[in-house]
Amino acid sequence: MKKIAVIGSLNMDLVITTDRLPNMGETITGKNFSQIPGGKGANQGVACGRLGGNTRFLGKVGNDSYGNTLIESLKNAGVDTNFIIQDSSETTGIAMITVCNGENMIILNPGANGKVTCEDIESNIDVLEEADILMMQLEIPFETVEYIINKYKGSKTIILDPAPFIPLEKELLKGIDYITPNEYEAGLLCNINTETEKGILEALDALKEIGVKYPIITLGSKGIAFYNGTENKIMPGFKVNAVDTTAAGDTFAGAFAVAMSKGETMENALLFAQKAAAIATTKFGAQSSIPSFEEVEKYLLQI
Repeated sequence: MKKIAVIGSLNMDLVITTDRLPNMGETITGKNFSQIPGGKGANQGVACGRLGGNTRFLGKVGNDSYGNTLIESLKNAGVDTNFIIQDSSETTGIAMITVCNGENMIILNPGANGKVTCEDIESNIDVLEEADILMMQLEIPFETVEYIINKYKGSKTIILDPAPFIPLEKELLKGIDYITPNEYEAGLLCNINTETEKGILEALDALKEIGVKYPIITLGSKGIAFYNGTENKIMPGFKVNAVDTTAAGDTFAGAFAVAMSKGETMENALLFAQKAAAIATTKFGAQSSIPSFEEVEKYLLQI
């Protein structure tokens, strides 16, 4: 089995539900307060570990209770957390989330996530050197992500989830093996309207022409569109009773990396990832919704 290194963010999600949003200066009563481990990087790390991947995580938290909880969550998923830096000068990243009638408002404080530097990478370079697959997102400083891609393009398999979205230079995209934008992000990356199937396929072609080896566009419940090295294809999604789509995309990315690390073909890996992500939407929360390998196997037998 190939080794996976996830480099990314760790956040504590502070979630409260309200019947309506307050006006400026107003205090209202909420309900159902939850503290849920999250962050795109940590979610993907938990998905890799829980689904059976040989996974190490590199990131940064504060030397506080939230940081300890986030590290423990990854550890419990089977992830090697020895390379997570606890920075006493920073607080752990948090997302303050207000949920109202199925919609949400989020205030994000990156905290220690915003201090993951190129120097931190060099100080823990063995993690990357020993890995076969590098997974990243864009919730840590872009310069750090860019540094890793430029250092390892062509020598490691690089998987990038380009979220939260920022414009990416064509030269950087050439160093990426697998990119996993949703249809909105793909449209922004390529300046193409992706509201139709024609537009989605055009975006795949554009990403391929830029130099991404295998672009993958996630389409939510509609499935995925991808280039398999020979042709563009669309794989339909699975019909489930979704209750919360939080971390479904991160589950997809982690499951895909694990399947690839086990030597699966790209299409089999994408099928596995779709099933894992579908299961995640049937549960509430971020990391709490990510299934185990056994759950996905059981789901495979039911369809």
